[in-house]
Amino acid sequence: IDVPSGKIEQIMELARKMELATPVTLPSNNKTFTSRSIAEPMLSDLPINQFLEDSLVHIYRLGQKKTKTLLDIFESTMGATSLRTDSTTPSALPVIRGDLKGSILLRGMAERPTAIIRMQISSGRWETFAFDQLELGAKVEGEDIEIGNFDLKKGGGTLRATGQIQLPDSGELSITLRDFPADILSIVFPNGSVQIGGKFRGELSISGNVSAPAIRGAIEGKQVRIGGNTFDNLKCTLAPAEGGIDLESLTLIQKGSISQIRGVIPYSRTGRMTLKGTLTGHSIALFNLFTSAVEELDGITDGEFSLTGTPEFPILNGRMAIQEGTAHLPAADIHLTHINANATVVNSKVQIHQLNGEWLGVRTPPQTNRMAISGSLDLTKAFADIGSIPMNIVIQPGKFFLSYPGLIQGKVDLRDCAIQGVLSIRRLPSGK
Repeated sequence: IDVPSGKIEQIMELARKMELATPVTLPSNNKTFTSRSIAEPMLSDLPINQFLEDSLVHIYRLGQKKTKTLLDIFESTMGATSLRTDSTTPSALPVIRGDLKGSILLRGMAERPTAIIRMQISSGRWETFAFDQLELGAKVEGEDIEIGNFDLKKGGGTLRATGQIQLPDSGELSITLRDFPADILSIVFPNGSVQIGGKFRGELSISGNVSAPAIRGAIEGKQVRIGGNTFDNLKCTLAPAEGGIDLESLTLIQKGSISQIRGVIPYSRTGRMTLKGTLTGHSIALFNLFTSAVEELDGITDGEFSLTGTPEFPILNGRMAIQEGTAHLPAADIHLTHINANATVVNSKVQIHQLNGEWLGVRTPPQTNRMAISGSLDLTKAFADIGSIPMNIVIQPGKFFLSYPGLIQGKVDLRDCAIQGVLSIRRLPSGK
């Protein structure tokens, strides 16, 4: 069966217009659907994860009777392809879009067929990552999927994956990267404001349960760009750990400055972690990957830290100094420059000895304001589901130019100002 070339988004509409000679009944989720349309049952009430797990075994029991017709099998195959790319469908699978063509060869009884799949997606997008071409060759037999080749291509580089998947949640994959663009990190760190560049080479193996896989391998990047900073070399070595990943070494080299992080990262929010590291050069730019609340974070960094406890209740110790730093706070559209900071952390309690700089924003035209603060923050419960951050921040006396129409406009002479109290934080459910 040849899948017609065209936009993936248009294929389901094409299938929806195709009618069967006689109405059919499809059982799923303890419900039945009767329709003349090939696509309608796929969109009615069929979660994608259960569809992929059960369809090759159960979906072909049309009208509670087994069938051998290829058309019936083609319905489910087309439905899987379309649903897999629908961003409105709740699923742990990636959202992939692009120009699709390929073929599906079906063998055996309709109750438990074997499918040979050859697919190619051009000018595609995987979540936020744009790519040139994705080629897939796979054999599906019941709940077993054998991936002969999964080749993701972009800019002359290739990411290849081969292995087996046992639905619904286990498998074994081998991944090889050859001069592959580093912006694939946007899938893991979907902060659209951060520009990522460079290329990666390396090999990874992933096996076991999808919720706690065993990951082993090494990746190396050359001229990796994160925001406005380029690192000469990035090396990462991973190994399996009980309940998590052993980050054997993450090393960043930039013009002779070497930063390194190592330790165990748990999969669970209640798992034990042990991370420690040293940060030099412009390595603070790494934090741009993890948050969109602060953008364009940069500066000459000198620090060290250790992180223990659990992700829910981490225990942070260390020190950090930043010179000539910059940052952008998009929520208030404030640009901070010439930042100089010095802080220490003991058992997640931060003491800001010095933080000064200049800031300019939409509410401060046309003058740049100079600021200086000191004080303390308690991060002990900052990452709990219902978190809190007690604070005592002292703002040093100074003159500020502010522009808030209807409230205040002009120069403000600020004296004896402090921010004290507890900032409450509610953690959003996963995926929000």
